[in-house]
Order: sequence, then structure tokens, then C-alpha cells
Amino acid sequence: MKHALIIGGSGGIGRAVATAYAGAGYAVGITYFENNEQAENTKAEIDGNGGTAGCFQVDITKEDSVKALFEKLSALDTLIIAAATEIPKSVEDASYDDWRFVTGVMIDGPFLCTKYALPLLKKSDNPNIVFFASMDGIRPNGEYLAYQVSEAANIAMMKANAKYLGSKYKIRVNAICPGPVRTGLWDKAGDNTDETWESFAKSNPLGRVGTPEDVARACLSLTEDEGKFLNGNTLFVDGGSGL
Repeated sequence: MKHALIIGGSGGIGRAVATAYAGAGYAVGITYFENNEQAENTKAEIDGNGGTAGCFQVDITKEDSVKALFEKLSALDTLIIAAATEIPKSVEDASYDDWRFVTGVMIDGPFLCTKYALPLLKKSDNPNIVFFASMDGIRPNGEYLAYQVSEAANIAMMKANAKYLGSKYKIRVNAICPGPVRTGLWDKAGDNTDETWESFAKSNPLGRVGTPEDVARACLSLTEDEGKFLNGNTLFVDGGSGL
């Protein structure tokens, strides 16, 4: 059986990714930081549909916690790093603690997860890593500085690892870059209103906003590439809104 680990897979886009990989025949690991109930609900949904899932608590900003997580796993084919957080503050408003909190989750976490996943991924016949980024990493406006810088860093981390890990271990590394997707993360911005999402839909070339399931399907298309030749790509899942 193939094995996938979704970092931040208990809710939002991560939950959709976890259920999609379970549906594709993967045994799925779901990580969470605090919300054990949400993770267990995702596991129950997967198990109820005939899949296989397990839940793991981890603080991806702490090296010991990440190391302990991967020591619990016996096999891994696909690592998907979907954990995210944000604080809607500019360089004027953000404290250093704000900066360190967001970049800890968004930069340190992906680095640590990649590092400690490598021994398992090296044993796989089709090893993959998928970083999650966003359009904010390509076209930042400075209003969510730490988040936007972190997303840009994830794209750079993907490119560097795609070249290094691809050439050395044939591990393929790509990034998913969703457009606006309505999840609980938007509550932190205080702008998760119907009016906001209607505006996003009207401005999208395809006339709608993305869904977590759109992103999950795109993620599968990268790692389930029959030719195993997709590497170093940033896949925009936004209906063309980034144009």
C-alpha cells in the first residue's frame, strides 16, 4: 500500500487532500497541532469510506516534535505540507513575536518536515513532496507580511529541493499555489463574508472560487503523474484569477 502524510490534514484544504489520497488507495497520516477532535473526524470519514487513516499530534515549529513524528512512521511515499497560519499585519504593525510565529509554522515547519521525511522517502518507488504556497507569495501587497514572505520562501524551498533531491534521490518536489479558497483561515483576516466571496467569484475568469476539492485533485495530478516527470513546478489552482 502507498503511504501519504498530510501535514495540517485535519481541516480545510488539508482535509480534502487527505480524503482524496485515501480515495486513491493511500494509507493516510493526518497531523494536527491542537484540534484532535477535527483530526479524528477526518479519520472517521476516511475509515467510514473504506480507507485507512491515522492521526498524529505534532508541533512543526519544534525539531524534537517533528523528529518524533517521523520515527513513528514505517513507510512514506508522499509528503504534503499543507499547514498554514497568518496574522494580518504589515511591517509597521507586526511584532517580532508575530513574525517568528508565522514564519515558524510556514518556513521552519516545511524545512523540518522535509528533512526528517527523507530517510523514508528514499525507500519509496515514487517519492514526492508537495509544498503549499499561494498567490500572496508571487504578488505580495505587504498587508500580511510574514505570511506573504513565507509563501515566497516555500516556493524557493520547493525549487531548491526539486533540483537537489531530484538529482540525488529521484524525489520529485512540486508546489501547489491555490487562489482564494474559503476556509477557516480567512476568519483570522476578519473578511470571511458572503460579499467577499461573491466578489472573488465575479472577478474570476471562470466565474467561481476554488474549493478544497479542486486543490486536492490538483495535488494528486502532481504526485500521480504516470511518467513520474513532474518536478520543480508551481501549479496554480485559481481558475486564472492570478492573471
